[in-house]
Amino acid sequence: YEIGSEEVYRKELFDDFIDNPAFNMRDENNGLHVVWYVIKGNCKKFTDFDKEILDEIQKRKKIVCVVISQIDCLDPEELKELLAAIPVDYKVFRTSIKKEAIEYRDDDGKGYTDWKELCEWTYEKIPEANKLLFAGSFSPGTFRCKFFHPEAFMSDTYHRT
Repeated sequence: YEIGSEEVYRKELFDDFIDNPAFNMRDENNGLHVVWYVIKGNCKKFTDFDKEILDEIQKRKKIVCVVISQIDCLDPEELKELLAAIPVDYKVFRTSIKKEAIEYRDDDGKGYTDWKELCEWTYEKIPEANKLLFAGSFSPGTFRCKFFHPEAFMSDTYHRT
């Protein structure tokens, strides 16, 4: 959303999407299961409005997480400040599309991005009937997530070609 257009964003998000009957669950396999609320890392802030939106999503009984995109635009101190501003009740994942950021590992083997963790967390939250569709929705070789489903398309050692 753009600063100053919060009410337009709220209407589009809730009226046109989350509360729209076309996206409401008709049964446990159809509908909106998980919301990834994305905050651009290059904006370097989590606002009171972001908190209001997240709270509204949760009030509607939707599973939600916070995804910080473009974390490669943040220095370590900025990332620390942004993470500290996000309430602890929300699961947070760090992402980037830059290959260097995705492949980076520190001395302990910890990655800079949480793509794998985001995929696995989402996979665990969606209904069983949707897991194969979710796993197969990624482009070949995009993310190598370990899904614990015997027919899943991806694992740590294998991905679709």
